[in-house]
Amino acid sequence: MASDEAAPLRTYRGNCHCGAFVYEAELPEITAATECPCSICRKKGYLLVGANTETAHFKVVKGSLKSLPEYTFGTKALCHKFCSNCGTAVLATVPSAQAPEKNIYLNVHAIQGIDTWTLKRTPVDGTKIGAPYEEPKHTGPVPTVEVEGGKLYTGSCHCGKLTIAAKIKRLEDDKDSGMIECNCSICERNAYLWVYPKAEQVVLSGRAEDTGLYRFNHEVQAKPFCRTCGVSMSNPSNAATTANEAAARLPYADTAQRERVREYVEKHRTMHPVNVRVLHGVDFQRLHVKRFDGAKLIPPPYVNP
Repeated sequence: MASDEAAPLRTYRGNCHCGAFVYEAELPEITAATECPCSICRKKGYLLVGANTETAHFKVVKGSLKSLPEYTFGTKALCHKFCSNCGTAVLATVPSAQAPEKNIYLNVHAIQGIDTWTLKRTPVDGTKIGAPYEEPKHTGPVPTVEVEGGKLYTGSCHCGKLTIAAKIKRLEDDKDSGMIECNCSICERNAYLWVYPKAEQVVLSGRAEDTGLYRFNHEVQAKPFCRTCGVSMSNPSNAATTANEAAARLPYADTAQRERVREYVEKHRTMHPVNVRVLHGVDFQRLHVKRFDGAKLIPPPYVNP
């Protein structure tokens, strides 16, 4: 739990990134959240607070719970719900017969106005629940480029419909990997952990019908996620958007800002950032991660719905 249930309640508002689903709930002040290393929590980057929908006066402001795709696996103790448009993992519900006192778990990453970097993390080991999870194998092509000191990493979404292969330096050993955790609106909600290999170092595999692609703002990237389990994979360049088109989508910008956008687009054309959370066999305790304050540095400011 985030705090004592007897503490004063405040109204929290949460939403997916595109705003198709918005909810409100009355909870004690959130100062802590549960963090778990199990397969689904690791891949989605969950930070969770549990509640009861009745006592928390949980209500959907926009959209509906039934409209959200639902993913279950293993013991089916949780029904993971995410937005079909942007991929944001907003919450998980619990069958009422299993835990009537807590029948919903809210992903704090998707709650407005919370600095997740300052939250206390309460560890829970969900890896001991049910049968051990077996990572889906990558059966698609692998990068052929040679990388000095490189290692071939493979990874997947949770259900295995999307897989990825990346030839990069060993992450635990590379202090200059440039790996970041960003708090911009989309990175915060989807809890990405980014590393930035060249495009030829990465192969993302999966059927088009199983792949959601989320574009927003200047549409420089098209972020792929699995339509079945909702896990976000990577951040390839959106070939459909040119540098000039991206700059033209920022009517608020002056000439210098537009030029920076053009430079950003051209630079990212050569990259295929990978969400490290989906890679197999990574020791997260040994990674060299820097925090990037994208919420303040990347225009325009995101407006919460």
